[in-house]
Amino acid sequence: MIEMVVKRFIYTMIAVLLVCTGMMGTTKIALASGFSDVPASFWAKEAIDSAVAKGYFKGLPDGTFKPKNSVSRAEFAALMARVSDNAQIDGKGKVADLKGHWSEQEVNMAIAKGIIDVKDYATGFKPNAEITRYEMSKWMTSALATKDADYKKALSDTKDTVIPIVEYYKGGIVKSQYPYVSVALGTGLISGYPDGKFGLQGKATRAEAATILLRYESVQKKKATDFVGLNELREVGLTGTNVTSFTPFRYSKEGMSFTDIIGKTVKMRYDVADIKVYRMIVMDRDKNAISKSIYSPMFYDLERDQTDRYTAMVEMTIKSKKDDLGATMLMNANSEYLAIGYGISGNAPVKYGVEHMTNNNSNSYLIKDVEQRLWTSSSFSKDNSSHDAKLETKDGSNIRLSIPSSSK
Repeated sequence: MIEMVVKRFIYTMIAVLLVCTGMMGTTKIALASGFSDVPASFWAKEAIDSAVAKGYFKGLPDGTFKPKNSVSRAEFAALMARVSDNAQIDGKGKVADLKGHWSEQEVNMAIAKGIIDVKDYATGFKPNAEITRYEMSKWMTSALATKDADYKKALSDTKDTVIPIVEYYKGGIVKSQYPYVSVALGTGLISGYPDGKFGLQGKATRAEAATILLRYESVQKKKATDFVGLNELREVGLTGTNVTSFTPFRYSKEGMSFTDIIGKTVKMRYDVADIKVYRMIVMDRDKNAISKSIYSPMFYDLERDQTDRYTAMVEMTIKSKKDDLGATMLMNANSEYLAIGYGISGNAPVKYGVEHMTNNNSNSYLIKDVEQRLWTSSSFSKDNSSHDAKLETKDGSNIRLSIPSSSK
């Protein structure tokens, strides 16, 4: 009898423990996804819930998340130390003014993982300072470069690229920042704002940081070549064009590339101007196009039903030999191949500060004997049905583009 009573007691206690354990688990999940200031309709709720569930972020003792609060350097260092799967390497140094600070251990971990370069904070880390979007970009892309040599090469490849952000032409970015912003933008780690600005000195909120962390978690598992946008930025930085990273076209002549005609005088049908080309960015303006160039927002805000041709934006210098030389006359004076010099319409170039040829006003006319550097437009067929994907210079240099038979 006593034995039966004991057994019943044990079974009862086990059942109680199981129920309590289940309740505790439910409570934990509720806390992780039920912040009083993160309603179901909040734009970053899913990212916040995921980041908290994975242990990257923590809520506050009062049951709130404070999604609109800014993030400090110490906080983002701790977050990156948690999400990065980089190995830790000793001997990378330490930053000053962290002794006794709550983040000391995790900041040192971020340094050891190649996220933070101590040389950037020689006068002090200032852990409570709000981190900028540029710092976040540099930390994340440095972490990628530490882990993967091709990401490191991507930083080198983009040091002279064109970046499709307002700050590139209107000011707000210096050349030493190009690589970090390019890789962050090209991988989608940080996106630009609707007005075209990257916002290098802008501050990120906790909600934005949660979203960015989850992007980083995904990006660090991929190769640099997995991102078409980054491939475009790299090719433009190295050769002046994105044609082989964005389209199936390849150079017909082995060993030839766009770099072979950069800065050389273009062959013209009529001697109306001296033209030298420097960059050519190719885009698909078809509104139903599956892939969009990372450069599209910089040049065009108008799509169209153009299924058979690529649009080519060409940066060049033009020194007119005639009065009132406009886009139409310039196009007609080109060779029979890749005609360049047509105007660019729409508001996008104005928003981004792109100096460009226009079609419908006095700015479309060039000043005689004055060399002007402008972006102009052209186009070429998406297939090999025509021979217009060619550009030739007066010294005989030329590029010929075609789609290899294996790509058709």
